[in-house]
Amino acid sequence: MGDLNPNNIERVEVLKGAAAATLYGSDATNGVIQIITKRGRSSDQKTEWNMGLSTGFEELRHNLPTTQFPRFKGPDSTFALDANETMIQKGPYYGVDLSASGGTQHSTYFTSTQISKQTGSIQPNDQLKGSLRLNLSFAPNGKWTIEGRSSYARDRINEIQVKQLDRPARQRPQRRSENRVEITPVWRGMGPGEGHPVHDNDVFKQAVTKFSAGLAAAQAIAGDAPAPAKWVNIAYVGRARANLMAGNYPAANADAQQVAAGFQYDAIFSEGAASTQSTTGQQFHRNRNRSGGLRRAYHSRVHVIDSLGSGEAFLRDWFDATKNDKRMAVTRKAGQLGVNNRFAYFGITKHSDRAAPIRILSKIESTLIEAKVAMRANDYATEASLLNSLRPRAAVGLSAIPVPAPVAAAQTALLNERQAELWVEGSRMQDLARFGLVSSMIGPARATKLPLSRTEILNNGSMKDGGGTCPSVS
Repeated sequence: MGDLNPNNIERVEVLKGAAAATLYGSDATNGVIQIITKRGRSSDQKTEWNMGLSTGFEELRHNLPTTQFPRFKGPDSTFALDANETMIQKGPYYGVDLSASGGTQHSTYFTSTQISKQTGSIQPNDQLKGSLRLNLSFAPNGKWTIEGRSSYARDRINEIQVKQLDRPARQRPQRRSENRVEITPVWRGMGPGEGHPVHDNDVFKQAVTKFSAGLAAAQAIAGDAPAPAKWVNIAYVGRARANLMAGNYPAANADAQQVAAGFQYDAIFSEGAASTQSTTGQQFHRNRNRSGGLRRAYHSRVHVIDSLGSGEAFLRDWFDATKNDKRMAVTRKAGQLGVNNRFAYFGITKHSDRAAPIRILSKIESTLIEAKVAMRANDYATEASLLNSLRPRAAVGLSAIPVPAPVAAAQTALLNERQAELWVEGSRMQDLARFGLVSSMIGPARATKLPLSRTEILNNGSMKDGGGTCPSVS
């Protein structure tokens, strides 16, 4: 009913009792509502056209409850904004309806189309509906009448992704936007749930602008020779990554090519005060926590070298399963269980030292960005050449791969090399999301971009912070 264009309705009839049962069987004894759509009329006149236009807007009352405004102040001295002033806006509506009808002595026709778009008062929240209808009839003589009716409707809803798991599933197929991230814990210092969702592409576009400003500032540095080179490379890699995520592929490729060979920028940590230690090292070390480990889907790829002593192990190379991939080092000691004391523990060796630096940006990543752009342009030879510039180096020692083809093989090569080179550097989920592989690789009903933040976990009564539920493992 929701997909039926009301302008196509000619009349509505209510049948009850014997009349309904005669037409529709005993199940219709209690009554039937018939909706008769319009048909053309036999005449010698020209086609009759009808067109309707509608427009307007909606705006919610400015009475949203806010718990943090105006008293909340973020660590950067930014005050929370009033959601009633920043979120609520006028939501425009427009609709267009066009129909044509007519006929001859023996045939009639009626056709119509409708399109409407309604934008909600709180963004992003809109609905785009469209429908087509064609009713035909042909009466070759006074005894026979042939009728045909066809309709098509589409309803696309782009709604705010809030508490989807608590919302009952709708019966009617819909398309929803799945690439929105809730960043209220950090956006303008707001309390949880007080900001509005933003499209991640908007964040990437802002990042491009910020890195461009940073690049200009770095190039203007004078009197300190090493500084410009350092910050210029940081700006180029960062902007290349942001352009890649935003879909600006030529710009991403141009930035990636500007990064100097051997460049790497690390986050620095040290043993001592908790504030100077890396959280990753705390979570990954097998003698401290063991809450961070290798997904069971990869356990079959692990080659254990010393299961009784050091636990040294590596994942096998995705291309040559007889070789260890040193980029994906793990630990596996016989009988050792994870933080829940139930499942076998395969530790992540990379970043397991709380004082070790963690790579943030590098020439390696910019090379992978170039390979991604080449793959997207179906230039598989260039893609293979770029990937092979990384595989044979001394720290890796793997053989070159052949030129991959078709596109599925090229995609597999790129994803596997990005996973190995950027192992535990926070890129995997975004990579899978770009290729639409989150459900098949991670599991259904999972967030397609970022995981829940700790702030959201703490404010969800159905979840608990890890410290209260994890048993001791040391």
